[in-house]
Amino acid sequence: MQYSVLFLAALAATTTLAAPTKGSKTGCDNKNTPAEAKPAGIFKVELSNEASELGRQLDFTPGHREEKKAPGGLFTKVEVGFADSEKKGDNRCQLFDNDGKPIIAVRDHKKTTTFSDDGNGAWTFENEKEIEVKTIICDPTFEVVLT
Repeated sequence: MQYSVLFLAALAATTTLAAPTKGSKTGCDNKNTPAEAKPAGIFKVELSNEASELGRQLDFTPGHREEKKAPGGLFTKVEVGFADSEKKGDNRCQLFDNDGKPIIAVRDHKKTTTFSDDGNGAWTFENEKEIEVKTIICDPTFEVVLT
């Protein structure tokens, strides 16, 4: 008899502790969006290399000049954009290799060294070369530079 009472008491306590409380945080917010979604106002730079399945993302503050050291790895593409897909490009970014030279990328037969969020997808590094990106600078005052 004592064991069944203890067992029932323990069972009741564990189910009470395991039940989510009202207003507790789960994997989604109140709008049914994933909790890890980027907040609006974040400008992101995504570096990737499909051959090696490598991808890295850095976040920048729109409207301000920011310089960040790139994560390690060899990359072949860059895509820039706002976390909020409705925002469009005031920011432009420039990538530099280990020698401090601007990286040239191509999209739609256009070559450039500055990249913006215009909704047309990723830029591929010239000649589809794998390049180690050393530095990324995003600045709203960068101009379009076609080479």
